Formats: sequence, C-alpha cells, structure tokens
Amino acid sequence: MAHQAPFVSGVTTSSWWWHSRASDVGLWPLGGWTPDRAVQPSPQRRGSSGQRGQVSSRRSWGRRMKDRPTWRHCSRAGFNEKQKAWCVSPARNGTSRHCSPETPSTLPKMADTNQQSPPPPPQLGPVQFLMSNKLETAMWLSRLFTVYCSVMFILPLLGPYAAANFYQRALLANALTSALRLHQRLPRFQLSRAFLAQALQEDSCHYLLYSLILVNSSPITMSIFPVFLFSLLHATTYTKKVLDSVGPNSLMFVRNLLDKLTANQQNILKFIACNEIFLMPATGFMLFSGQGSLLLPFIYYRFLTLRYTSRRNPYCRTLFTELRILLEHVIMKPACPAFFRRMCLSSIAFISRLAPAAV
Repeated sequence: MAHQAPFVSGVTTSSWWWHSRASDVGLWPLGGWTPDRAVQPSPQRRGSSGQRGQVSSRRSWGRRMKDRPTWRHCSRAGFNEKQKAWCVSPARNGTSRHCSPETPSTLPKMADTNQQSPPPPPQLGPVQFLMSNKLETAMWLSRLFTVYCSVMFILPLLGPYAAANFYQRALLANALTSALRLHQRLPRFQLSRAFLAQALQEDSCHYLLYSLILVNSSPITMSIFPVFLFSLLHATTYTKKVLDSVGPNSLMFVRNLLDKLTANQQNILKFIACNEIFLMPATGFMLFSGQGSLLLPFIYYRFLTLRYTSRRNPYCRTLFTELRILLEHVIMKPACPAFFRRMCLSSIAFISRLAPAAV
C-alpha cells in the first residue's frame, strides 16, 4: 500500500513522493525520509500567514537531517580524514564515488589502493658493476685493447716495426675475446663430434680461427678491419651499461658517439662482410708473392664457408648474392665485351659450386 504523505509545511507532495520512492528502491541506503520520521509542523508557532510556521518546520527538519548519516562526494576510496568518513569505490556503471560515516564492517571489503610498490634496488656504482660481471668485464677490456692495437696498426705512429707488433697483439686479443665468448656460449666442454659441430656454428669460434690463421702471416690492412670493427661494435653495447652505472647523463659526447655507431651498425656489418669476401683472393696474391703459406688459402676458404653458413650473421651470404646480381647486371649490357662476359659467367659458376650446399 502506498504511503500517504503527511502534511508538512513547506514540503510539497512531489518532494515527499521522491523521498519515499528513493527509500523504497534503495537509493537512500542509510534510512531515508519515512512517514514515521516525517516532521510534523508545530501548530503553536504557526503564524497567521503560515510563514513563521514554515520557517520553524524547516529549522526542525534541518536539525533532524543534520544528525542523520549522509553520503558525500569523495575523490578516492578509503577513509577520508577530512570528512571523517569511509568512502566506497565507484560502481561499474560510472556513478560517482561517495563516502559514509559508517564503520568499515558495514562496507564491502576493498583492496588497498594506496599500497606502495617496493622500492627499486639501489643502483650499483661503476666499480661494483664491473666486479659483479667479471666475464663481461674481461671481454670488454680485451675488446678495448683490440681497438687500441688496431688503431695503432692502421696509423703507424711508432714506426713500421711497432705496427707489425700491434697487428699481432690485436689478433691475439681478438682470439682471447672469442675464446671467452665461446666459453660463455658453450660452458661445458666435451670432446665429441657433436660438441665440435655445435661450436663451429658460433661466430666466436669463427673469429677464433680467423685470428689463429692470420696471426703468423704478413700484416694486411684488410684483415685487421673485421677484428677492429667487431670489437668496436661489441664494446659499444657494454660501454653504454658502464655509463648508465656512472649516471644517466654522464659523458654525453661519448653517448652521442656510441649512438651514431649503433645507428650505422648495418652498414658496418656489410663492410665487414665485404672485407671477409675480398680477403679470399688476397690470400692467393699473398701466396704468389711469397708473403703467405701454401695452406693459407685453403684454411681461409674453410673460414669463409663457415661465415657463409652463419645463422647469427647473414651479411656474408647476403653480400655474395648482391655482388652476383650486380656483376650479372653489368656483363649483360651490350657494351660489355663477349670474352669478359664469358669469363665472368665462368667465375660465377665456379664460385657457386664452391658454396656450401645447405645453409
């Protein structure tokens, strides 16, 4: 049965219907304005025109509403220290958040939204960072030494005899770096054919053989560029980590130089692959000039096949294909002599037969 609105001075029937309806549907959860708690006017204080009675009724209604629990808007869930009230998280339908002075036992349990994340671990200094990664630090130092010896060989500031010594030092330092990297990739040594086949697939093993092949030969400037550039590129990555341990903005000119090297990494790797390819005919010229041994071209051919089948570095294989396409495009022009075209086609067919069957 619908409630009959009592007579309240200053309150219209529509206002009473809204509060009664809100209490019925649960929009006033803390005990709305019910007929039992309706404010009755004070007849002894009603004036002739009814205005004094209306003011009194409104004051009485205000005192009653002041003591009852109300819902307030709140910007966050949890206990509001300013309003001394417990705030409820918003509903999923997008309604606004409210807070109530009820005890937390009457409110649904909520996750602690103010829970702080654990503090980040303290940043290590450069010395602590280097000591915590001893193997990486050893490879970084050996690469820096390789870069230094390569520069001293390319720019013979101390004379030709010292340049030859720097050539051997650069190759030996590169061999040490490659051995450490191979130990990092394959920590458990096994004297078996399977372990040897797995080791020959690593780029570090390739350049370990490269350094051992050329360390006793006559110094060649072309042969030092792959060692120099690979050491420079790998040292760049670890140098950035060392600079980060020093500070986020330390040595900005060094950081800019390292960023430029990283941006040109693909071009550098192609240049290294080009040196590896053209060093093969160079070993033949060294043999005929008396500066190389008889086994040098055959051993280097084995190294070049390993680089061709490399899984981590396909630039050698890609550059072989690009050089073949470029040469075929040049010799197919009408201005090319016929004998030169036949010679180039024969050379392409011979090199293709020497290429490994499976990659």
